Amino acid sequence: SLIGLQVVRENLVFSLKERIESDTLVLEDHASRSLDTVTARLESLIPITNEDALRVQALSTEFLRQIVFEDRIIRSLSLVDPSGKVVASSTADNLGVTLPKDFLPGPVSQGGMNTVQYGRVYPFRDLYQVGTTSPSNESNRFWVTSLAVKVGQADYQWVAAVNLSLFSMGRLYRDWE
Repeated sequence: SLIGLQVVRENLVFSLKERIESDTLVLEDHASRSLDTVTARLESLIPITNEDALRVQALSTEFLRQIVFEDRIIRSLSLVDPSGKVVASSTADNLGVTLPKDFLPGPVSQGGMNTVQYGRVYPFRDLYQVGTTSPSNESNRFWVTSLAVKVGQADYQWVAAVNLSLFSMGRLYRDWE
Protein backbone atom coordinates (compact mmCIF):
# COMPACT_ATOMS: atom_id res chain seq x y z
CA SER A 1 0.00 0.00 0.00
CA LEU A 2 1.01 3.60 -0.50
CA ILE A 3 1.04 4.40 3.22
CA GLY A 4 3.28 1.39 3.89
CA LEU A 5 5.77 2.48 1.23
CA GLN A 6 5.78 5.99 2.64
CA VAL A 7 6.57 4.66 6.15
CA VAL A 8 9.38 2.49 4.78
CA ARG A 9 10.77 5.50 2.88
CA GLU A 10 10.66 7.70 6.00
CA ASN A 11 12.42 4.99 8.02
CA LEU A 12 15.13 4.65 5.36
CA VAL A 13 15.68 8.42 5.25
CA PHE A 14 15.88 8.54 9.05
CA SER A 15 18.37 5.64 9.11
CA LEU A 16 20.48 7.28 6.42
CA LYS A 17 20.57 10.58 8.34
CA GLU A 18 21.65 8.74 11.50
CA ARG A 19 24.39 6.92 9.58
CA ILE A 20 25.69 10.15 8.05
CA GLU A 21 25.75 11.84 11.47
CA SER A 22 27.59 8.86 12.94
CA ASP A 23 30.11 8.79 10.07
CA THR A 24 30.70 12.51 10.47
CA LEU A 25 31.43 12.13 14.19
CA VAL A 26 33.84 9.26 13.53
CA LEU A 27 35.67 11.23 10.84
CA GLU A 28 35.82 14.39 12.97
CA ASP A 29 37.18 12.48 15.97
CA HIS A 30 39.74 10.63 13.84
CA ALA A 31 40.89 13.81 12.09
CA SER A 32 41.18 15.71 15.36
CA ARG A 33 43.21 12.98 17.07
CA SER A 34 45.41 12.53 14.02
CA LEU A 35 46.22 16.22 13.71
CA ASP A 36 46.89 16.42 17.46
CA THR A 37 49.39 13.57 17.02
CA VAL A 38 51.12 15.34 14.13
CA THR A 39 51.35 18.56 16.16
CA ALA A 40 52.72 16.71 19.20
CA ARG A 41 55.37 14.91 17.12
CA LEU A 42 56.54 18.13 15.50
CA GLU A 43 56.57 20.06 18.78
CA SER A 44 58.57 17.28 20.47
CA LEU A 45 61.42 18.06 18.04
CA ILE A 46 61.82 21.70 19.12
CA PRO A 47 64.08 21.08 22.14
CA ILE A 48 66.44 18.79 20.23
CA THR A 49 66.80 21.01 17.15
CA ASN A 50 69.97 23.04 17.56
CA GLU A 51 73.38 23.67 16.01
CA ASP A 52 75.06 20.99 18.14
CA ALA A 53 72.58 18.33 17.05
CA LEU A 54 73.22 19.19 13.39
CA ARG A 55 76.99 19.35 13.83
CA VAL A 56 77.28 15.91 15.46
CA GLN A 57 74.54 14.44 13.26
CA ALA A 58 72.40 13.54 16.27
CA LEU A 59 69.29 13.86 14.07
CA SER A 60 70.15 10.71 12.16
CA THR A 61 67.75 8.81 9.94
CA GLU A 62 67.64 5.98 12.49
CA PHE A 63 66.90 8.37 15.38
CA LEU A 64 64.09 10.09 13.46
CA ARG A 65 62.74 6.75 12.21
CA GLN A 66 62.30 5.71 15.86
CA ILE A 67 60.18 8.82 16.49
CA VAL A 68 57.70 7.82 13.78
CA PHE A 69 58.05 4.05 14.30
CA GLU A 70 54.62 2.43 13.95
CA ASP A 71 53.06 5.85 13.38
CA ARG A 72 50.62 5.38 10.52
CA ILE A 73 49.79 9.08 10.35
CA ILE A 74 53.26 10.47 9.59
CA ARG A 75 55.15 8.92 6.69
CA SER A 76 58.30 10.91 7.35
CA LEU A 77 59.81 13.70 9.43
CA SER A 78 62.38 15.87 7.69
CA LEU A 79 64.38 18.93 8.69
CA VAL A 80 64.66 21.48 5.89
CA ASP A 81 67.34 24.18 5.91
CA PRO A 82 66.75 27.80 4.79
CA SER A 83 67.66 26.95 1.17
CA GLY A 84 64.97 24.23 1.03
CA LYS A 85 67.36 21.29 1.30
CA VAL A 86 66.45 18.30 3.46
CA VAL A 87 69.32 17.93 5.94
CA ALA A 88 67.81 15.27 8.24
CA SER A 89 64.98 12.81 7.68
CA SER A 90 63.41 9.63 8.97
CA THR A 91 63.41 8.47 5.32
CA ALA A 92 66.88 8.14 3.82
CA ASP A 93 65.59 8.85 0.28
CA ASN A 94 64.55 12.35 1.42
CA LEU A 95 68.09 13.35 2.44
CA GLY A 96 69.63 15.93 0.11
CA VAL A 97 66.36 16.65 -1.72
CA THR A 98 65.87 20.35 -2.44
CA LEU A 99 62.21 21.29 -2.23
CA PRO A 100 60.63 23.84 -4.57
CA LYS A 101 60.31 27.35 -3.12
CA ASP A 102 56.50 27.15 -3.01
CA PHE A 103 56.46 23.70 -1.38
CA LEU A 104 56.10 24.66 2.28
CA PRO A 105 52.84 26.13 3.63
CA GLY A 106 54.15 29.69 3.83
CA PRO A 107 57.03 31.86 4.86
CA VAL A 108 58.12 31.58 8.46
CA SER A 109 56.95 35.17 8.98
CA GLN A 110 53.33 34.14 8.31
CA GLY A 111 53.16 31.46 10.97
CA GLY A 112 55.92 32.42 13.34
CA MET A 113 58.38 30.15 15.06
CA ASN A 114 57.14 26.98 16.72
CA THR A 115 53.74 27.20 15.03
CA VAL A 116 52.45 24.19 13.08
CA GLN A 117 51.22 25.05 9.59
CA TYR A 118 49.32 22.85 7.15
CA GLY A 119 50.05 23.15 3.46
CA ARG A 120 49.04 21.50 0.22
CA VAL A 121 48.36 17.90 -0.65
CA TYR A 122 50.81 16.25 -3.05
CA PRO A 123 50.16 13.18 -5.24
CA PHE A 124 53.31 11.47 -4.03
CA ARG A 125 54.30 9.07 -1.28
CA ASP A 126 57.01 11.28 0.24
CA LEU A 127 59.31 14.28 -0.27
CA TYR A 128 61.83 12.47 -2.48
CA GLN A 129 59.19 12.13 -5.20
CA VAL A 130 58.28 15.83 -5.32
CA GLY A 131 59.30 17.25 -8.67
CA THR A 132 59.12 13.92 -10.49
CA THR A 133 56.74 13.60 -13.38
CA SER A 134 55.14 10.37 -12.19
CA PRO A 135 52.79 10.81 -9.25
CA SER A 136 52.02 7.81 -7.07
CA ASN A 137 48.67 6.12 -7.02
CA GLU A 138 45.77 7.84 -5.25
CA SER A 139 46.39 6.08 -1.92
CA ASN A 140 49.92 7.49 -1.65
CA ARG A 141 49.05 11.18 -1.39
CA PHE A 142 50.54 13.20 1.47
CA TRP A 143 49.71 16.47 3.19
CA VAL A 144 52.58 18.82 4.02
CA THR A 145 52.72 19.92 7.63
CA SER A 146 55.54 22.09 8.89
CA LEU A 147 56.95 23.72 12.01
CA ALA A 148 59.46 26.57 11.80
CA VAL A 149 62.37 26.41 14.26
CA LYS A 150 65.48 28.53 14.83
CA VAL A 151 68.84 26.81 14.52
CA GLY A 152 71.34 29.44 15.57
CA GLN A 153 70.29 32.48 13.53
CA ALA A 154 68.79 30.45 10.66
CA ASP A 155 65.15 29.53 10.05
CA TYR A 156 64.74 25.80 9.53
CA GLN A 157 61.51 23.85 9.20
CA TRP A 158 60.48 20.43 10.34
CA VAL A 159 58.23 18.86 7.71
CA ALA A 160 55.88 15.96 8.32
CA ALA A 161 54.49 14.06 5.34
CA VAL A 162 50.99 13.20 6.60
CA ASN A 163 49.53 9.99 5.19
CA LEU A 164 46.14 10.97 3.73
CA SER A 165 45.04 7.41 3.02
CA LEU A 166 44.23 7.10 6.73
CA PHE A 167 41.39 9.56 6.30
CA SER A 168 39.31 7.45 3.92
CA MET A 169 36.01 6.24 5.37
CA GLY A 170 36.69 2.57 4.59
CA ARG A 171 40.01 2.79 6.39
CA LEU A 172 38.41 4.58 9.32
CA TYR A 173 35.95 1.80 9.92
CA ARG A 174 38.61 -0.93 9.69
CA ASP A 175 40.73 0.96 12.24
CA TRP A 176 37.77 1.82 14.46
CA GLU A 177 36.60 -1.77 14.91
